[in-house]
Amino acid sequence: MAIVPAELKPLVKSSAFVVFYEDTYSLAKYFDIELKNIKFKEPFLFDAVMALAVQKALFNEIDYEAINGFVVDPHKVQEVFDKNGNLWIDDSKATNIDATVVALKNFKDKKIHIILGGDDKGVELNPLFDELKKYDIKIYAIGKNKNKLASLALEYDIECDECGFLEVAVARISKNIDKNSVGILSPAAASLDQFSSYKERGEKFQKHIAEL
Repeated sequence: MAIVPAELKPLVKSSAFVVFYEDTYSLAKYFDIELKNIKFKEPFLFDAVMALAVQKALFNEIDYEAINGFVVDPHKVQEVFDKNGNLWIDDSKATNIDATVVALKNFKDKKIHIILGGDDKGVELNPLFDELKKYDIKIYAIGKNKNKLASLALEYDIECDECGFLEVAVARISKNIDKNSVGILSPAAASLDQFSSYKERGEKFQKHIAEL
């Protein structure tokens, strides 16, 4: 058996039994996997469903308890709450565009206050902004590429606050966040312009939230 994204269907020439899927939900439906029984959100929800799909194909079993026993490392779409119960997401590990795009999909029904920025290493950021414009979103730009982010935000007609530093961004988001919105650190950039690692960036993010 081969489990393959549907977009690759025209390229597949195989004698295997091929299962094509559009997304996490179509994959789960094909293998009769109940998403409500899985504790993870994207992007880890997809990983869990793929693992269970393989288990179902090989052994005709679906072990929700085993998959839910896995623990996601800190700073990867990690939920944090401030003293007022508002939701913040520590996704400091998102050092590239793809990781940030996946994280956003969990919050399409909320107003999003996103902290972007750092050392993007010269990567083309238009694909990120093509995705950002689909959301009710405001950017809080920090780090080395803050001016680049602000310029693109103007081009895409997305509200942007040039904060420069992480603590400034957290403070400004705190004045706007409520139960119908979310504050996200998902920088789509490396951290080394201002931090020793993504881990330090995430730890300081959580520290600033705790101090609000």
